[in-house]
Amino acid sequence: MTVPEFEFLVPGHADEMGPLLRSTYANGGPTYMRTSVRTNRTPHDVVPGRMEVIRRGASATIVAIGPMLAPAIDATSDLDVTILYATSVNPFDHETLIRESTGTVIAIEPFLEGTLAPKLVKALGGRPVIIECIGVAPARLVGYGRPEENDESAGVDVPTLRARVLHTIGTAAS
Repeated sequence: MTVPEFEFLVPGHADEMGPLLRSTYANGGPTYMRTSVRTNRTPHDVVPGRMEVIRRGASATIVAIGPMLAPAIDATSDLDVTILYATSVNPFDHETLIRESTGTVIAIEPFLEGTLAPKLVKALGGRPVIIECIGVAPARLVGYGRPEENDESAGVDVPTLRARVLHTIGTAAS
């Protein structure tokens, strides 16, 4: 994300890869496409630079990146939160975030925690908002295993996501 004019795309389902690749193939700019063995349950109509509103709520706005959509939905199934789905990190959809955000914005990232923070701050600049980033913990991971085991080690499994979202919402309400 620090390389100027570099597109950064994160499909969350194998069926999203084709449309994203076709939309960027001949645009003249460099593109990084981050894929994963984790996949969301269903594909979405994805376009670089656009977020999709999955559901609307009042307690917080969750920005789920790529394959983190399904865990974000599972972790917040009974919570009154907005969920935005992004497969495009750069370009980033500032307009949808601004329009749909509540006073608390939580990014759920499939990469190092805090990677998306500069994008959120820039998009929401000047607005009174709490920003929390939940992603792979900034620790050296030495174990290997099934994706579920790796998620737990990295702190991006559903129970950990839920606990952190609840903590952030609770902190914001105090």
